Amino acid sequence: MLPNRDRNKVKNDGYLPDLGEVISLLQLWSIVKAMLIATEQFAVILIKIFKNVDASVKTIADVQKSIETILTTEMTSIIDSQQRQDNHFRLDILREELNNGYNVANAEKAELLLRELAHRNCTVAWFLQSITEVIQVQTKSIRLFVVQDARRYACYDTDLNEHIQAYSRCLNQIVVQLGISENIILTSHEQLEQEYAHRQDLEMFIKQRAEVYSDKFEKFSQPFFQAKSDLMFCTTRQNFLALADKLSLNSNISQLIEPILHSRYHPELADAQLSSIDELKILAQIYQPQVGDTNRELLRQHLLFSCLINATRYICSYESQTSAKNDYQLDDIQFLLPGTVRLSIHNKPSNCEQFLIKCGTNLHRQPWHCTAGLRLRKNKRQRSMSFEIRLSFEYKVDKYIPIFIKKDSTTNNRHHDHLATLARIDQPILWIHSNLAQLYVSDDNDLSRIFDKANKIRLI
Repeated sequence: MLPNRDRNKVKNDGYLPDLGEVISLLQLWSIVKAMLIATEQFAVILIKIFKNVDASVKTIADVQKSIETILTTEMTSIIDSQQRQDNHFRLDILREELNNGYNVANAEKAELLLRELAHRNCTVAWFLQSITEVIQVQTKSIRLFVVQDARRYACYDTDLNEHIQAYSRCLNQIVVQLGISENIILTSHEQLEQEYAHRQDLEMFIKQRAEVYSDKFEKFSQPFFQAKSDLMFCTTRQNFLALADKLSLNSNISQLIEPILHSRYHPELADAQLSSIDELKILAQIYQPQVGDTNRELLRQHLLFSCLINATRYICSYESQTSAKNDYQLDDIQFLLPGTVRLSIHNKPSNCEQFLIKCGTNLHRQPWHCTAGLRLRKNKRQRSMSFEIRLSFEYKVDKYIPIFIKKDSTTNNRHHDHLATLARIDQPILWIHSNLAQLYVSDDNDLSRIFDKANKIRLI
């Protein structure tokens, strides 16, 4: 699942995807591609095993057809792995498995198959199941669903619909242009619900989810509303977070206050008509009372308490559709995409049935909230370069140069829509370290030469 880009000026210079998302999508595609390659190699192994039984087989489908002429499944048999002490004994065990679990139509070829499996310490059941699974992959392929979760969490209700739609539209254009749309399916919670076939089940799921959310929000938020004046009386970060943690009926709420502060769009700031610098200041000084400025102090208090309540809303949204966190065992992804395997860019416990993947430089919601940069590696002679995924603010501090798509109507006709839109809103497509840029400028080269095929670029 991925969010849209938020409007925090420290993290993002615009609301559209850039090379940060391109890199991440390619990484996800590489996972799918690796699984497909592994499946094909596994198919080769299965075919090789069966070659001594039937030399005519060339594909895994041929193996399946040939198997059907040799034996058919009658019942599931269980082989104790501890009984496999040597090849001859394994062969006896496999014969027992064959006699107890299958109808044999061709005894001679069945014996050849048993000898091949015994040589590799494999069972008949494993071999047949492997064939079935490989054929399923070859028939249905492997797809990775990237689910946009902009509206999954109630606390992000202030994000602009036009920005969310533009982000999604540009991502789809990128996937198509990269040629990976067959394996990477971009969708959203809203789209999955609209396409869900069983409407009654969906209505029940939505009703129960709303019930769980309402009950949790009433329970979790009540202590904060009751102690609002005490919370606003806190004059340091440590005191505020300590009191919030003490009041909280959920240990995760206090940890989410600052992430919400820096990721949610706050209409209060827009209404105050502050400059960009003043906005950043009030976010940075959110725990410090604004002595001598009543309006600024009221804004600070309102903003801080809003972040606490919206952290609560985030937790309630999460728990109302995560099976281990609610009595109905509701899980939106399991419900909307049954039978899928979950990949996570967050640290998860080993028993949560999710696989951890690393798409960015750390295990936060990066790189979806970050952008791409390019810098020289240590070996400057070969001009070997590395892509990075970092916050926009970090690039600015570390003397990186923003690279924009040119705002030329003639040029834009040759670009795809998402590139033209990046140019129109003055959002960098990536950042290049000043040392790297200077190296190319000093050689009278255009910066675009950085991406010549002769140059080695790796992801870090």
